Amino acid sequence: MIVFVYCRFIMELYRPITESPSVKNHLVKFIYNGEDVTRKMMFCRTRVGWVTSGCSLQDLSNFFNNILPNMGETTYRKACKVQKHDVT
Repeated sequence: MIVFVYCRFIMELYRPITESPSVKNHLVKFIYNGEDVTRKMMFCRTRVGWVTSGCSLQDLSNFFNNILPNMGETTYRKACKVQKHDVT
């Protein structure tokens, strides 16, 4: 028997229409298999005033900036670099 296991992870980015397009005003939401799991993310500390169920984009950015040194990298580009491997 073959069992296919899959998941669906979506990151939504929101920007308020009435405010300046500053990153401080942006928020993200994380959807996992149809469930909003934003509040379960360990780095979501700040509630953005115009939406109660979002996570500050700044909190997400800070999280990545803090883990990059642990990965031995200094930029997102280097950390996410995919190396080609020969498959035999």
